[in-house]
Amino acid sequence: MKHKKSLLLAGVFTVLGLGILMWIGFWQLERLEWKTALLAKIETNMAMTPIPLAGLAGLEENEFRRVCASGQFLHEQELYLFSTNLTGAGGYHVYTPLIIADGKALLVNRGWVPNPRKDPATRLAGQLPGVQMVCGVLRLDGKKRRFAPENDPAKGVWFYRDREAMGRAAGLEGPVVAVIDADQTPNPGGYPVGGQTRVNIPNNHLGYAITWFGLALALAGVFAVFLISQQKK
Repeated sequence: MKHKKSLLLAGVFTVLGLGILMWIGFWQLERLEWKTALLAKIETNMAMTPIPLAGLAGLEENEFRRVCASGQFLHEQELYLFSTNLTGAGGYHVYTPLIIADGKALLVNRGWVPNPRKDPATRLAGQLPGVQMVCGVLRLDGKKRRFAPENDPAKGVWFYRDREAMGRAAGLEGPVVAVIDADQTPNPGGYPVGGQTRVNIPNNHLGYAITWFGLALALAGVFAVFLISQQKK
């Protein structure tokens, strides 16, 4: 009786374990398909000739397209998204409303600043007045990472892009029609540092899937060895 109970428990835990491991493996394959399509979209859109933002037919299919727009910055309403730069240094990305000719508002990620340069008073030369031409990469709303904190608009703390919430926090009357990551054109005084769009996104999901399927195979092998040993007894 005790022998049969041990076999039953081992079988139940093995089946559950195999189910979990196989599910994660197939999920990684789904992520692989999504990531491959994203990288292809980035490569295709980034290679296109820059065009005026007004000439785009839609935002979602044109994310990562190079665009240009003219307008006036509302520097006093800039927002700060906690992030690293492309080399991994901590600091903030400065998002500034840009009012274009038809009165619509964009949010421009003007670039990265280190912690000591978050205060606009420390980088007055880069607070460009009047109508400015901005060229960069079209972006959509960001996604909250699994372990990232929530945005806290009341405290002015941002961890991912949210056009609607950021527009409200900046005091904009209408909707934010688009977000642009400014290109690497230097700003006077050196800050913010533009060109912070991440395009070298790792795609390791095939390796992850193989690992999880391998663990499932190993678990099945361990259970088979266990069954054989029990039969010998």
